[in-house]
Amino acid sequence: MIFCLYHLFFSGCTLQEKKESTGTCENSTECVVGSMCAGGFCIEAECFYSEDCPYSSYCTEDYQCVEGCQNSADCIPGYACEQNLCVEQGCRDSQLDCRIGEICTESECILLEPSPCENCSYSDWLEGLGEERECIIYSYDLSVSCDWSLDSGCPSGMSCYPADGLGQVEEGVCIYSYAMYRCSSTQDCPRGFHCLEDVYQNESGINVCWANCKQYIEEGWM
Repeated sequence: MIFCLYHLFFSGCTLQEKKESTGTCENSTECVVGSMCAGGFCIEAECFYSEDCPYSSYCTEDYQCVEGCQNSADCIPGYACEQNLCVEQGCRDSQLDCRIGEICTESECILLEPSPCENCSYSDWLEGLGEERECIIYSYDLSVSCDWSLDSGCPSGMSCYPADGLGQVEEGVCIYSYAMYRCSSTQDCPRGFHCLEDVYQNESGINVCWANCKQYIEEGWM
């Protein structure tokens, strides 16, 4: 303590030069709001941590908020800290930095093509969509009849599927069905989608990027 006091009074410590002492102390609980205990004295402080400062600024060793950054956490989303400056970096996380339906690829938010809410027809269901996507039935309307062989007779946004699901009957029902992307985790999915594990609940191991596609389409997001 004697050495510390000597250092404060005779060595021109930065804190002593730039701050005003408001009394002696042993810990910060003995100091008034807006000050902290340093070297046995209550020192006026604008901040204690960078989190106390606005975005694009950080807390210095002198407990002042200054413009700039020490790390990327001091910057707003989409910016990174380089040489104490927040510079635009693009996206880092699809769920945080992109718009609904977009995915972060190489620091850029892009719309997936085909759309993660593209309609599926019955032929898509039969033939499959490869390893990347899976046809998922979201809901259906039994009150509307349709011709599944021609995929006609359904309102816009719906597809006609055989009423028995096998194509052995002529009757069809109108289905909301979407070609959803497969995934391992939500990080694989675009903004607004989450990775739904075992979508068929039969231990198939098929996971898809799931969302309320019908609502997204109606609201103009997709």
